[in-house]
Amino acid sequence: MIPTRVIASGLFCLLLPSCSESRSTWAGTVSDSAGVVIVSNPDTGIWEEAKRWTVEEDLRIGGREGDPDYLFGDVGPMAVDSRGRIFVFDNHASQIKVYSPNGSFERSIGRPGDGPGEFRGADALWVGPADTILVSSLRAQRFDRFAPDGSNAGTFRMALQDGYPLEATTTPSGRMAQRRRPFAATADDMVEDPMDAIVILATDGTVTDTLMTFPADQMFGPGARAENRLFCPELSWDLTEDMQVVFGLTDDYRIHFYGDGQLTRVITKPFEPVPVTDQHKEARIDLSKGYMAEAGVPPAVQERLLGRIRFCQSFPVFGRVTAGPHESVWVQRVRNAAGAMNADDLAALALPEWDVFDSAGRFLGVVHHPDGFEARLFRDNRIYGVWHDELDVEYVLRLRIIDPLRAEASRT
Repeated sequence: MIPTRVIASGLFCLLLPSCSESRSTWAGTVSDSAGVVIVSNPDTGIWEEAKRWTVEEDLRIGGREGDPDYLFGDVGPMAVDSRGRIFVFDNHASQIKVYSPNGSFERSIGRPGDGPGEFRGADALWVGPADTILVSSLRAQRFDRFAPDGSNAGTFRMALQDGYPLEATTTPSGRMAQRRRPFAATADDMVEDPMDAIVILATDGTVTDTLMTFPADQMFGPGARAENRLFCPELSWDLTEDMQVVFGLTDDYRIHFYGDGQLTRVITKPFEPVPVTDQHKEARIDLSKGYMAEAGVPPAVQERLLGRIRFCQSFPVFGRVTAGPHESVWVQRVRNAAGAMNADDLAALALPEWDVFDSAGRFLGVVHHPDGFEARLFRDNRIYGVWHDELDVEYVLRLRIIDPLRAEASRT
């Protein structure tokens, strides 16, 4: 992490690898705002064509027919252990499928059911310390723990008083984190101005530490009015190996780093907000009407559902934020207004294009993923995710990140 006292470009350059080669091509600025380093990037990245990172597929698991051990009905959470084994929760089969680093099927863990070590779906899957496996199920309100060999190592009740579980992540070293939201069991429990928290979990699912809190955008529970909020700001976050939370709200291209109880750095990049106009709203409502009519939804019900649609003022300016290899940060691009009309959520807006920033926050350039690929997690110089073919069949895909400069250095 860059010390906050370093604001002069000359001193800042001393902290950067290969700064002498790229300083003249990076047109951004570094400043200090009340002890927070602000890295302001231009639109253009500093990669030259010969130095640009690319990705290539190096493993594909799945198919349209054949051995069921290699077929997926609905790929849920994924994880990777310290040996590179791949853990895939198949929602259709209600079990974890385990594959070796070369893609060979090793075993399945669990089965459908409500007993210990059985599943009715999974919301999160972690590989934690010592390759302990932890599975979260809000439906069952419990955590299931497994040893690295797949044997059942205990079932633990989910303490909803610690918060309603949302997104989850883990670091390569096995630190497990989750976003939690205050949970209202009754209407009397509704909290004004609720605060979400990003917490660290033990291998039994209990909260051991809180990394940060921030205002929640809406509340779950009795008394909360259900709304269909379209194109509204969402929080995207990840956890770096040095236990910093990297996050941003999707209505502004400002990526924040939060560690040791305080904001330490902000990465910015220019953007042009695209307003959601009345024409956009009318087109989206007409599309929703068509979907509901095709599904046979009665007109009175259609009217109620359409009345719950709420539009925000502008389209998101990015999708996900994630920590990448060599302390890089990856920010996913999103579709423009014309391509957003049939998108119900941020995932549907996402493009296979990612802005990449180096460890100092400088914009390097754009990496293109294969069409139809949804990145789930980054490990070392690999990206794991789900790819959909033209028939919407799901495959587990692993991409290798190719860095020409590091490849050249390793050969010399």
